[in-house]
Amino acid sequence: MMTTGTGSGKSLAYFIPIVDACLKARLAASERRTRAIVIYPTDLPGLPDVSR
Repeated sequence: MMTTGTGSGKSLAYFIPIVDACLKARLAASERRTRAIVIYPTDLPGLPDVSR
């Protein structure tokens, strides 16, 4: 469990095991393929306004 303030990088900590697994799989296998698909939520107000 991780608890810390807003904007401190908690979400990025979940990428560490994904990247680790991808790197290990890349070293173990010679074929190139998709190893992970990350769907990352964004803050809706932060998205550009396409209506303008």
